[in-house]
Amino acid sequence: MVLERSETLRATGVGIIIQPNGWRALDHLGVASKLRQTSIAVPSKGELRCLKRMDLVEALAEPLPANTVHFGCQVMSIKLDHITSYPILKLQDESVDAPKLFSRCATRGFTWYERGHDFGDKFHIYGKDDVQLGQLPITNNLVYWFLTRTLTSQDSGSSKKDPAFIKETSLEALKGFPEEVMEMIKNSEAKSLYLTELRYHRPWEMVRAEFRRGRVAVAGDAMHTMCPFISQGGGASLEDAVVLARCLSKANDPQNALYLYVKERRMRVFWLSLQTYLIGLTVDSTSKLKKVLGNIILFLIFGGQNSHTDYDCGRL
Repeated sequence: MVLERSETLRATGVGIIIQPNGWRALDHLGVASKLRQTSIAVPSKGELRCLKRMDLVEALAEPLPANTVHFGCQVMSIKLDHITSYPILKLQDESVDAPKLFSRCATRGFTWYERGHDFGDKFHIYGKDDVQLGQLPITNNLVYWFLTRTLTSQDSGSSKKDPAFIKETSLEALKGFPEEVMEMIKNSEAKSLYLTELRYHRPWEMVRAEFRRGRVAVAGDAMHTMCPFISQGGGASLEDAVVLARCLSKANDPQNALYLYVKERRMRVFWLSLQTYLIGLTVDSTSKLKKVLGNIILFLIFGGQNSHTDYDCGRL
């Protein structure tokens, strides 16, 4: 059973970059072939594609039996029965503790080119000062782009949901970038624009965090919120799904299954979080010392910075 807060199937965000490890997970889940038909491959070491988030959500939801997903349900709290250790869910509104806030924000969007774009099938990244822009094609007509910049006081509240504000601040941050990049932002689809503050869990929290209690465990961003510097938030969540399903299918006791799931995932998400955290230090404009230390430790620990894509979460 899946409890969904929204009244309908939804996808928060715009595009999602899936790297080789994510495609292995999608292959194990049996939906990769269908999703490959919705996007073009980007030349890289291993399979790299960008998907529309809604395409991914629909592909994962479609094979589920009827009435598996219950819409309009918001979980207020989860308590464990003192005798049986079974979880008791209370469905109401309540805020939860948020992960740490990073000093940067990310803007994402789609741009549609009626006659096709000229960017080819490459993943382009542009950088200047504290601004970084990435773009990669989904199809021959649709381009996904993302922009990271320093977080300002104006980026909170209702402004971050205003497409005009998002487009204006993006163009302001990109002054001096190539003209085709500026045009891409100007012509972006207003309904696709999405601005969010970057949040993360510190890597050492991954080592000691209590990801499981009784018959309840966390997965996805609840387990490993991280900044998007290595584009692994989505891929790691797909890995979670495969590992969790495998553990539940093999163990007779649900509590033991969740124990095995957390045990298998803990160090994987630690290394992803550590690499993301160190890259965050290298783009932090507040301290030159942090940048130097971040680069040194990154090189010493993660000599091949794309090694995180070689991971295989295993079959169901």
